[in-house]
Amino acid sequence: MSPSSPQNGAEHEERISALVNEFFERRQAGENVTPESFAAEHPDLAEELRPYLAGLPLIEFSALHYTIEDLTQVRRGTMHTTDLVERDLVALNLDYRQMGVGGDNSWGARTHEEYTLPAGEYGYRFRLRPITRDDNLMALSKVRYDLD
Repeated sequence: MSPSSPQNGAEHEERISALVNEFFERRQAGENVTPESFAAEHPDLAEELRPYLAGLPLIEFSALHYTIEDLTQVRRGTMHTTDLVERDLVALNLDYRQMGVGGDNSWGARTHEEYTLPAGEYGYRFRLRPITRDDNLMALSKVRYDLD
């Protein structure tokens, strides 16, 4: 049965959406998961996931149904992400990079050097393009834009 068949179309789209959300939630939580490693975890859907996870390799981003404030313990009042309530919005967060928040323990170990950002000036550029229902996401994922 193909993903676009009437019997599983909505269910299939919900699974893709859930996996895309899972990827960005894991990234936002600081997990070092790459688009390729995540796609490899789901080989049956890898080709369909890649267009949603593609982007310029120098930009960290998330697109979630939660605000950054929703993801903080102070706002949630709990440590459990299962208590989050999805909002009727998509919050897009763009960052040059994210630095690790701690070391190997919770009592003072420093962040490993490979997960730190040295002090200095950083900059990045990006281009946003709206996507419509008629767009071919696979074709768009292969387009390379000249930013100059």
